[in-house]
Amino acid sequence: MLRPNLLISWRAFQGPLDEASLILPLIQNKEKSYKRLMRENHAQQGSKGLMSTLLMFCLCFLASPFHTLQADAAPDNQMIADYVYNLIRFTEWPAEYQSQILLCAVGKGAELHALEHQAGRKVKNMTLAYHHVSASWPEQCHVIYFAADVPGSVEDMIDEHGDGQVLTIGRVKDFVWKKGMIGLYQERSRIKFEVNLKTIHAHKLGLSAQVLDLARIVDE
Repeated sequence: MLRPNLLISWRAFQGPLDEASLILPLIQNKEKSYKRLMRENHAQQGSKGLMSTLLMFCLCFLASPFHTLQADAAPDNQMIADYVYNLIRFTEWPAEYQSQILLCAVGKGAELHALEHQAGRKVKNMTLAYHHVSASWPEQCHVIYFAADVPGSVEDMIDEHGDGQVLTIGRVKDFVWKKGMIGLYQERSRIKFEVNLKTIHAHKLGLSAQVLDLARIVDE
């Protein structure tokens, strides 16, 4: 039986994904928690249950509230960083990206320190690397993250450095209307995201259907 301290509703394994019915715990070491959860559910349900559990665990994370006590509380920085990492994981990357995914961060934000510590984690068979853009840009960014406080024009930076198969994620207001692909926003105690499908498809990238089910879609 699933351990109570994981705080994951059994309803998540019985029907369609419903973020109102899912609560993800604040787990310090998520990699070990994934493995423990999979082992326990595999013993009960077999290999089909194993894959279902893994997928639902990751998607529960994307839909979970950061805080439930204070509606206006600022999101936890580590949770934002993990949120960005999971969006990168569920992106459909070109086959030629084989060894490294470089995440470039632009602007100022309390979450950037936590985002830097995502470096070294796996994205499929690739390793995530991190670079904070201050004065100069690296030759190639695969992901550009825009913090809420960005100096200059977001559109101009995307035009100059986001050409090609580059995923753009931002906490800038109206990010998806400024040529961005995935915009993070806070709604009461939850972090949610909106996706500009036209921009993503124009750059020949894709997101998994499960992630799109959780997003507010903008297709203009």
